[in-house]
Amino acid sequence: MTSHETRHCVISPGTFDEVLDVAKRVPELLPDHVSRQAFEERFKDRMPHLLVARHDEQIVGFKMGYVLSNDTFYSWLGGVLPSARHQGVASALMEAQENWVQQAGYNRIEVKSMNRYPAMIGMMLRRGYQIVGIENAEEGPETLKILFRKDLKGPEFTPPTDGQ
Repeated sequence: MTSHETRHCVISPGTFDEVLDVAKRVPELLPDHVSRQAFEERFKDRMPHLLVARHDEQIVGFKMGYVLSNDTFYSWLGGVLPSARHQGVASALMEAQENWVQQAGYNRIEVKSMNRYPAMIGMMLRRGYQIVGIENAEEGPETLKILFRKDLKGPEFTPPTDGQ
């Protein structure tokens, strides 16, 4: 994948070191998700795909995932620095990831989110993701995990036209 420039940032492939550096500065992310050990465990024997968003040459966000099966890609983790939010960075990362997944020949993309992240849930619904499952929340309703899926092949897939 080559770089993709949006109005607010440039999206390009990233490295684990770049992603780790920015992920540590995203306050919502749990420390056990943003360590070299967590990355190595998550991506062991998997084909990862990492994207970073740059604004004024500084990395302000990331999106990473891996191949789940022959036809499904799993979007595992992403984040945007607080100073770069509400500028379309998360949407640009999600769009770039969807485009890569489709060009790589996968039919669908899956992602999980929690009730505590309503902005993420709203963005996924606006981008055509459907809720396909829910995992129990042992620590209360805000930790409820919601599984989203978006089919990228067939007549139901219509790329967004409004930049969202």
